[in-house]
Amino acid sequence: MTFKPPHTGWNGDQLGYQDLIIDPDDTREDLYCLTMPQSKALIALIDRYRFLTRWYSTEDEVDRSIIEQFTNDTQRRLMMPCGSDNVIVLSQFTPNGHYQESTDGGETYHDAPGKDPRNNVPIPPPFLPEGTEEAECTYADAIVNQFINSWINATGEGEDLATAIEGMLAFLAGVFGAFGGVVAAIVLSIAASIVATTVIAWKAAFNSDVWDRFRCNLHDNQQADGSFTQADVDNIYDRIAVDETGIVMISLQQMVAALGWQGLTITARSGVGSPTADCTCDDCNTGDMTEWDIYDLGIVEEETLTVTNIVIDGEFNAGDSKYYIILIMDETTDSVDVTFELTGGALADCRLGWTLTGETPTDIVLGVHNSGFGSSLGASSKAGINGLLFRSDVAFQMTVNSNCPE
Repeated sequence: MTFKPPHTGWNGDQLGYQDLIIDPDDTREDLYCLTMPQSKALIALIDRYRFLTRWYSTEDEVDRSIIEQFTNDTQRRLMMPCGSDNVIVLSQFTPNGHYQESTDGGETYHDAPGKDPRNNVPIPPPFLPEGTEEAECTYADAIVNQFINSWINATGEGEDLATAIEGMLAFLAGVFGAFGGVVAAIVLSIAASIVATTVIAWKAAFNSDVWDRFRCNLHDNQQADGSFTQADVDNIYDRIAVDETGIVMISLQQMVAALGWQGLTITARSGVGSPTADCTCDDCNTGDMTEWDIYDLGIVEEETLTVTNIVIDGEFNAGDSKYYIILIMDETTDSVDVTFELTGGALADCRLGWTLTGETPTDIVLGVHNSGFGSSLGASSKAGINGLLFRSDVAFQMTVNSNCPE
Protein backbone atom coordinates (compact mmCIF):
# COMPACT_ATOMS: atom_id res chain seq x y z
CA MET A 1 0.00 0.00 0.00
CA THR A 2 1.35 3.39 -0.98
CA PHE A 3 1.32 6.02 1.73
CA LYS A 4 -0.19 9.38 0.68
CA PRO A 5 0.80 12.27 2.87
CA PRO A 6 -2.00 14.59 4.07
CA HIS A 7 -2.54 17.63 1.91
CA THR A 8 -4.89 20.58 1.59
CA GLY A 9 -6.39 22.24 -1.42
CA TRP A 10 -8.29 25.44 -2.17
CA ASN A 11 -10.33 27.03 -4.90
CA GLY A 12 -9.71 30.65 -5.57
CA ASP A 13 -10.38 33.35 -8.13
CA GLN A 14 -7.83 35.81 -9.37
CA LEU A 15 -8.74 39.31 -10.42
CA GLY A 16 -7.27 41.27 -13.29
CA TYR A 17 -4.76 43.77 -11.95
CA GLN A 18 -4.84 45.93 -15.09
CA ASP A 19 -8.59 45.67 -15.72
CA LEU A 20 -9.70 46.65 -12.23
CA ILE A 21 -6.92 48.84 -10.82
CA ILE A 22 -4.40 50.13 -13.36
CA ASP A 23 -6.57 50.78 -16.40
CA PRO A 24 -10.31 50.22 -15.73
CA ASP A 25 -12.68 51.02 -18.59
CA ASP A 26 -15.53 52.20 -16.33
CA THR A 27 -15.20 54.30 -13.17
CA ARG A 28 -18.83 55.10 -12.44
CA GLU A 29 -19.82 55.20 -8.77
CA ASP A 30 -22.85 54.30 -6.68
CA LEU A 31 -24.24 51.60 -8.93
CA TYR A 32 -25.68 49.42 -6.17
CA CYS A 33 -27.47 49.79 -2.84
CA LEU A 34 -27.04 46.84 -0.49
CA THR A 35 -28.48 45.80 2.82
CA MET A 36 -26.25 45.93 5.88
CA PRO A 37 -25.84 42.11 6.05
CA GLN A 38 -24.91 42.01 2.37
CA SER A 39 -22.32 44.74 2.87
CA LYS A 40 -20.81 42.93 5.86
CA ALA A 41 -20.53 39.69 3.88
CA LEU A 42 -18.78 41.42 0.99
CA ILE A 43 -16.41 43.30 3.30
CA ALA A 44 -15.29 39.96 4.74
CA LEU A 45 -14.84 38.37 1.30
CA ILE A 46 -12.93 41.32 -0.10
CA ASP A 47 -10.32 41.11 2.66
CA ARG A 48 -8.69 38.11 0.92
CA TYR A 49 -7.72 40.35 -2.02
CA ARG A 50 -4.93 41.86 0.05
CA PHE A 51 -2.85 38.80 -0.92
CA LEU A 52 -0.73 38.99 -4.08
CA THR A 53 -1.81 35.50 -5.10
CA ARG A 54 -5.35 36.76 -5.69
CA TRP A 55 -4.23 38.93 -8.61
CA TYR A 56 -2.83 38.27 -12.05
CA SER A 57 -1.10 40.76 -14.31
CA THR A 58 -0.33 40.51 -18.01
CA GLU A 59 2.29 43.24 -18.04
CA ASP A 60 3.15 44.89 -14.76
CA GLU A 61 4.32 43.38 -11.51
CA VAL A 62 1.57 43.53 -8.90
CA ASP A 63 2.23 46.32 -6.41
CA ARG A 64 1.15 45.36 -2.88
CA SER A 65 0.61 48.98 -1.82
CA ILE A 66 -1.79 49.55 -4.74
CA ILE A 67 -3.91 46.48 -4.01
CA GLU A 68 -3.95 47.42 -0.30
CA GLN A 69 -5.26 50.83 -1.27
CA PHE A 70 -7.85 49.32 -3.64
CA THR A 71 -9.07 46.83 -1.03
CA ASN A 72 -9.25 49.43 1.73
CA ASP A 73 -11.20 51.83 -0.48
CA THR A 74 -13.61 49.11 -1.57
CA GLN A 75 -14.35 48.16 2.03
CA ARG A 76 -14.71 51.81 3.02
CA ARG A 77 -17.24 52.41 0.25
CA LEU A 78 -19.26 49.39 1.34
CA MET A 79 -19.64 51.05 4.73
CA MET A 80 -20.78 54.38 3.25
CA PRO A 81 -24.40 55.40 2.46
CA CYS A 82 -25.54 54.86 -1.11
CA GLY A 83 -25.93 57.94 -3.30
CA SER A 84 -23.96 60.17 -5.60
CA ASP A 85 -23.30 62.65 -2.81
CA ASN A 86 -22.96 60.03 -0.07
CA VAL A 87 -25.82 61.79 1.70
CA ILE A 88 -26.63 60.59 5.19
CA VAL A 89 -30.40 60.12 5.36
CA LEU A 90 -32.05 60.89 8.70
CA SER A 91 -35.49 59.59 9.56
CA GLN A 92 -38.20 60.33 12.11
CA PHE A 93 -41.81 59.70 13.01
CA THR A 94 -44.12 62.69 13.40
CA PRO A 95 -46.42 62.81 16.45
CA ASN A 96 -49.32 61.56 14.29
CA GLY A 97 -47.27 58.67 12.91
CA HIS A 98 -46.02 59.80 9.50
CA TYR A 99 -42.60 58.41 8.56
CA GLN A 100 -40.30 61.15 7.29
CA GLU A 101 -36.76 61.51 5.95
CA SER A 102 -34.23 64.34 5.82
CA THR A 103 -31.29 64.66 3.43
CA ASP A 104 -30.05 68.00 4.78
CA GLY A 105 -28.99 67.00 8.26
CA GLY A 106 -32.42 67.46 9.81
CA GLU A 107 -33.08 70.99 8.58
CA THR A 108 -36.17 69.83 6.71
CA TYR A 109 -38.12 66.58 6.60
CA HIS A 110 -40.50 65.14 4.01
CA ASP A 111 -42.95 62.26 4.16
CA ALA A 112 -41.43 59.02 2.84
CA PRO A 113 -44.23 56.43 3.14
CA GLY A 114 -42.48 54.04 0.75
CA LYS A 115 -39.61 53.61 3.22
CA ASP A 116 -41.72 53.26 6.36
CA PRO A 117 -40.22 50.32 8.31
CA ARG A 118 -43.72 49.16 9.22
CA ASN A 119 -44.12 48.16 5.57
CA ASN A 120 -41.75 45.24 6.21
CA VAL A 121 -44.41 43.44 8.27
CA PRO A 122 -46.72 41.19 6.19
CA ILE A 123 -50.37 42.26 6.11
CA PRO A 124 -52.76 39.35 6.72
CA PRO A 125 -55.70 38.74 4.38
CA PRO A 126 -59.20 39.91 5.34
CA PHE A 127 -60.69 37.65 8.00
CA LEU A 128 -64.08 37.71 9.69
CA PRO A 129 -65.53 35.27 12.22
CA GLU A 130 -68.45 33.11 11.16
CA GLY A 131 -71.82 34.82 11.48
CA THR A 132 -70.50 38.38 11.06
CA GLU A 133 -73.42 40.76 10.62
CA GLU A 134 -71.52 43.93 9.64
CA ALA A 135 -67.94 43.58 8.48
CA GLU A 136 -66.82 47.14 9.23
CA CYS A 137 -68.12 46.92 12.79
CA THR A 138 -66.51 43.53 13.45
CA TYR A 139 -63.17 44.78 12.12
CA ALA A 140 -63.45 47.86 14.36
CA ASP A 141 -64.39 45.69 17.32
CA ALA A 142 -61.29 43.54 16.78
CA ILE A 143 -59.11 46.62 17.22
CA VAL A 144 -61.02 47.69 20.33
CA ASN A 145 -60.68 44.21 21.85
CA GLN A 146 -56.95 44.11 21.15
CA PHE A 147 -56.51 47.53 22.75
CA ILE A 148 -58.43 46.41 25.83
CA ASN A 149 -56.99 42.93 26.31
CA SER A 150 -53.50 43.15 24.83
CA TRP A 151 -52.62 46.64 26.01
CA ILE A 152 -54.77 48.20 28.75
CA ASN A 153 -55.58 45.07 30.76
CA ALA A 154 -52.21 43.46 30.03
CA THR A 155 -50.26 46.38 31.48
CA GLY A 156 -49.01 45.63 34.99
CA GLU A 157 -50.13 47.46 38.11
CA GLY A 158 -46.71 48.87 39.04
CA GLU A 159 -46.59 52.64 39.36
CA ASP A 160 -43.38 53.22 37.43
CA LEU A 161 -42.25 54.03 33.90
CA ALA A 162 -40.92 50.55 33.30
CA THR A 163 -44.35 49.02 33.83
CA ALA A 164 -46.08 51.44 31.46
CA ILE A 165 -43.36 51.08 28.82
CA GLU A 166 -43.39 47.30 29.07
CA GLY A 167 -47.14 47.23 28.41
CA MET A 168 -46.84 49.38 25.30
CA LEU A 169 -43.84 47.50 23.92
CA ALA A 170 -45.55 44.15 24.45
CA PHE A 171 -48.61 45.34 22.54
CA LEU A 172 -46.60 46.74 19.62
CA ALA A 173 -44.44 43.60 19.49
CA GLY A 174 -47.60 41.53 19.25
CA VAL A 175 -48.59 43.49 16.15
CA PHE A 176 -45.24 44.15 14.44
CA GLY A 177 -42.97 41.48 15.90
CA ALA A 178 -39.35 42.65 15.98
CA PHE A 179 -40.36 45.93 14.33
CA GLY A 180 -42.50 46.87 17.34
CA GLY A 181 -39.52 48.52 18.97
CA VAL A 182 -38.96 50.69 15.89
CA VAL A 183 -42.19 52.64 16.38
CA ALA A 184 -42.11 52.59 20.18
CA ALA A 185 -40.62 56.09 20.28
CA ILE A 186 -43.99 57.52 19.23
CA VAL A 187 -45.71 56.25 22.35
CA LEU A 188 -43.06 56.66 25.04
CA SER A 189 -44.51 59.96 26.23
CA ILE A 190 -47.67 58.05 27.16
CA ALA A 191 -45.70 56.32 29.90
CA ALA A 192 -44.93 59.54 31.76
CA SER A 193 -48.57 60.58 31.57
CA ILE A 194 -49.71 57.18 32.84
CA VAL A 195 -47.39 57.33 35.85
CA ALA A 196 -48.45 60.90 36.59
CA THR A 197 -52.09 59.77 36.51
CA THR A 198 -51.39 56.39 38.21
CA VAL A 199 -51.84 53.15 36.32
CA ILE A 200 -55.05 52.29 38.18
CA ALA A 201 -56.65 55.64 37.33
CA TRP A 202 -55.43 55.33 33.73
CA LYS A 203 -57.09 51.96 33.32
CA ALA A 204 -60.30 53.19 34.94
CA ALA A 205 -60.48 56.13 32.52
CA PHE A 206 -61.07 53.71 29.63
CA ASN A 207 -64.73 53.05 30.35
CA SER A 208 -67.29 51.52 28.00
CA ASP A 209 -68.26 54.93 26.59
CA VAL A 210 -64.67 55.51 25.48
CA TRP A 211 -64.56 52.17 23.68
CA ASP A 212 -67.97 52.77 22.06
CA ARG A 213 -66.76 56.10 20.67
CA PHE A 214 -63.47 54.60 19.53
CA ARG A 215 -65.24 51.67 17.84
CA CYS A 216 -67.46 54.12 15.95
CA ASN A 217 -64.44 56.20 14.99
CA LEU A 218 -62.73 53.12 13.54
CA HIS A 219 -65.97 52.00 11.88
CA ASP A 220 -66.39 55.32 10.10
CA ASN A 221 -62.78 55.56 8.90
CA GLN A 222 -61.80 52.26 7.31
CA GLN A 223 -62.07 50.35 4.06
CA ALA A 224 -64.62 47.60 3.48
CA ASP A 225 -61.99 44.83 3.75
CA GLY A 226 -60.73 45.90 7.16
CA SER A 227 -57.77 47.82 5.77
CA PHE A 228 -56.84 51.43 6.45
CA THR A 229 -55.18 54.19 4.46
CA GLN A 230 -52.99 56.95 5.85
CA ALA A 231 -55.91 59.34 5.34
CA ASP A 232 -58.08 57.02 7.45
CA VAL A 233 -55.48 57.05 10.22
CA ASP A 234 -55.26 60.85 10.11
CA ASN A 235 -59.05 61.11 10.40
CA ILE A 236 -59.11 58.69 13.34
CA TYR A 237 -56.31 60.61 15.04
CA ASP A 238 -58.11 63.96 14.62
CA ARG A 239 -61.48 62.62 15.76
CA ILE A 240 -59.97 61.24 18.97
CA ALA A 241 -59.09 64.83 19.87
CA VAL A 242 -62.77 65.75 19.40
CA ASP A 243 -64.16 62.74 21.28
CA GLU A 244 -61.74 62.48 24.20
CA THR A 245 -59.66 64.55 26.61
CA GLY A 246 -56.72 64.09 28.95
CA ILE A 247 -54.83 60.83 29.28
CA VAL A 248 -57.39 58.90 27.21
CA MET A 249 -56.91 61.25 24.25
CA ILE A 250 -53.11 61.13 24.55
CA SER A 251 -53.02 57.35 24.85
CA LEU A 252 -55.38 56.58 21.99
CA GLN A 253 -53.90 59.15 19.63
CA GLN A 254 -50.32 58.06 20.11
CA MET A 255 -51.07 54.34 19.89
CA VAL A 256 -53.03 54.89 16.66
CA ALA A 257 -50.09 56.94 15.35
CA ALA A 258 -47.64 54.18 16.25
CA LEU A 259 -49.74 51.47 14.60
CA GLY A 260 -50.32 53.47 11.43
CA TRP A 261 -52.40 52.04 8.62
CA GLN A 262 -50.30 48.87 8.66
CA GLY A 263 -50.80 48.12 12.35
CA LEU A 264 -54.49 48.98 12.34
CA THR A 265 -55.04 46.70 9.34
CA ILE A 266 -53.17 43.84 11.01
CA THR A 267 -55.15 44.30 14.23
CA ALA A 268 -58.52 44.65 12.47
CA ARG A 269 -57.92 41.33 10.69
CA SER A 270 -56.88 39.47 13.84
CA GLY A 271 -60.26 37.75 14.03
CA VAL A 272 -61.09 38.74 17.62
CA GLY A 273 -63.96 41.08 16.75
CA SER A 274 -67.46 40.08 17.76
CA PRO A 275 -69.62 38.98 14.79
CA THR A 276 -72.53 40.87 16.41
CA ALA A 277 -70.58 43.97 17.46
CA ASP A 278 -72.74 47.08 17.87
CA CYS A 279 -71.75 50.17 15.90
CA THR A 280 -74.94 52.20 16.18
CA CYS A 281 -72.70 55.04 17.35
CA ASP A 282 -75.22 56.78 19.54
CA ASP A 283 -72.62 59.34 20.55
CA CYS A 284 -72.45 60.57 16.96
CA ASN A 285 -74.57 63.67 16.37
CA THR A 286 -76.91 62.56 13.61
CA GLY A 287 -78.81 65.76 13.06
CA ASP A 288 -80.63 65.75 9.72
CA MET A 289 -78.90 68.01 7.22
CA THR A 290 -82.29 68.94 5.79
CA GLU A 291 -82.96 70.87 9.00
CA TRP A 292 -80.32 73.44 8.15
CA ASP A 293 -81.57 76.87 7.09
CA ILE A 294 -79.48 78.49 4.38
CA TYR A 295 -79.05 82.23 4.48
CA ASP A 296 -78.20 83.10 0.91
CA LEU A 297 -76.17 86.25 0.96
CA GLY A 298 -75.64 85.37 -2.67
CA ILE A 299 -77.24 82.87 -5.03
CA VAL A 300 -77.72 79.54 -3.26
CA GLU A 301 -78.67 76.20 -4.82
CA GLU A 302 -79.50 72.97 -2.99
CA GLU A 303 -78.92 69.75 -4.95
CA THR A 304 -79.99 67.03 -2.49
CA LEU A 305 -81.68 66.72 0.86
CA THR A 306 -79.11 64.71 2.82
CA VAL A 307 -76.00 66.27 1.29
CA THR A 308 -76.24 70.02 1.03
CA ASN A 309 -74.26 71.48 -1.83
CA ILE A 310 -74.24 75.27 -1.74
CA VAL A 311 -73.13 77.40 -4.67
CA ILE A 312 -72.66 81.12 -4.27
CA ASP A 313 -71.72 83.53 -7.03
CA GLY A 314 -72.42 86.92 -8.49
CA GLU A 315 -73.90 88.59 -5.40
CA PHE A 316 -72.17 90.55 -2.69
CA ASN A 317 -73.30 91.13 0.84
CA ALA A 318 -74.11 94.80 1.16
CA GLY A 319 -71.25 96.89 2.36
CA ASP A 320 -68.17 94.69 2.41
CA SER A 321 -67.94 93.12 -1.08
CA LYS A 322 -67.48 89.62 0.29
CA TYR A 323 -69.03 86.31 -0.68
CA TYR A 324 -70.84 84.54 2.14
CA ILE A 325 -72.46 81.22 2.96
CA ILE A 326 -74.29 80.96 6.27
CA LEU A 327 -76.03 77.81 7.51
CA ILE A 328 -77.81 77.60 10.84
CA MET A 329 -79.94 74.99 12.62
CA ASP A 330 -82.92 76.01 14.69
CA GLU A 331 -82.83 75.72 18.46
CA THR A 332 -84.94 72.56 18.53
CA THR A 333 -82.60 70.55 16.32
CA ASP A 334 -79.68 68.58 17.73
CA SER A 335 -76.22 69.66 16.72
CA VAL A 336 -74.52 67.67 14.00
CA ASP A 337 -71.04 66.46 13.14
CA VAL A 338 -70.14 67.76 9.71
CA THR A 339 -67.40 67.68 7.13
CA PHE A 340 -67.05 70.68 4.83
CA GLU A 341 -64.89 70.83 1.75
CA LEU A 342 -64.20 73.26 -1.06
CA THR A 343 -65.68 71.68 -4.21
CA GLY A 344 -65.59 74.47 -6.76
CA GLY A 345 -63.76 77.71 -7.43
CA ALA A 346 -61.05 79.04 -5.17
CA LEU A 347 -60.81 80.79 -1.84
CA ALA A 348 -59.06 84.04 -1.13
CA ASP A 349 -58.57 85.05 2.48
CA CYS A 350 -61.34 82.64 3.49
CA ARG A 351 -62.58 82.73 7.07
CA LEU A 352 -64.78 80.23 8.85
CA GLY A 353 -66.93 80.80 11.93
CA TRP A 354 -69.33 78.48 13.74
CA THR A 355 -71.48 78.35 16.85
CA LEU A 356 -72.03 75.51 19.28
CA THR A 357 -75.62 76.34 20.20
CA GLY A 358 -78.73 76.90 18.11
CA GLU A 359 -78.78 80.62 17.43
CA THR A 360 -79.83 83.04 14.75
CA PRO A 361 -77.37 83.99 11.99
CA THR A 362 -76.79 87.41 13.53
CA ASP A 363 -75.32 85.67 16.57
CA ILE A 364 -72.57 83.94 14.59
CA VAL A 365 -69.58 86.07 15.46
CA LEU A 366 -66.80 85.78 12.95
CA GLY A 367 -63.60 85.33 14.94
CA VAL A 368 -65.07 83.81 18.09
CA HIS A 369 -64.77 80.33 16.61
CA ASN A 370 -62.55 81.15 13.70
CA SER A 371 -60.09 79.45 11.38
CA GLY A 372 -58.18 81.12 8.58
CA PHE A 373 -57.41 79.03 5.53
CA GLY A 374 -55.62 81.45 3.23
CA SER A 375 -55.99 80.42 -0.41
CA SER A 376 -56.66 76.70 0.04
CA LEU A 377 -58.94 74.51 2.09
CA GLY A 378 -58.92 70.74 2.43
CA ALA A 379 -61.69 68.68 3.96
CA SER A 380 -62.22 69.64 7.61
CA SER A 381 -64.48 68.15 10.25
CA LYS A 382 -66.24 69.73 13.21
CA ALA A 383 -68.30 68.04 15.90
CA GLY A 384 -71.42 69.38 17.58
CA ILE A 385 -72.02 72.18 15.09
CA ASN A 386 -75.23 74.22 14.88
CA GLY A 387 -74.00 76.97 12.63
CA LEU A 388 -71.48 77.57 9.89
CA LEU A 389 -70.31 80.74 8.25
CA PHE A 390 -67.96 80.90 5.28
CA ARG A 391 -66.65 84.21 3.93
CA SER A 392 -64.33 84.77 1.00
CA ASP A 393 -63.14 87.52 -1.29
CA VAL A 394 -64.08 85.47 -4.37
CA ALA A 395 -66.95 83.24 -5.46
CA PHE A 396 -66.63 79.65 -4.30
CA GLN A 397 -68.55 76.41 -3.88
CA MET A 398 -68.68 74.46 -0.64
CA THR A 399 -70.07 71.00 0.18
CA VAL A 400 -71.24 70.29 3.72
CA ASN A 401 -71.94 66.65 4.65
CA SER A 402 -73.21 64.99 7.79
CA ASN A 403 -70.23 63.25 9.33
CA CYS A 404 -72.32 60.47 10.84
CA PRO A 405 -73.42 57.18 9.28
CA GLU A 406 -76.97 57.09 8.04
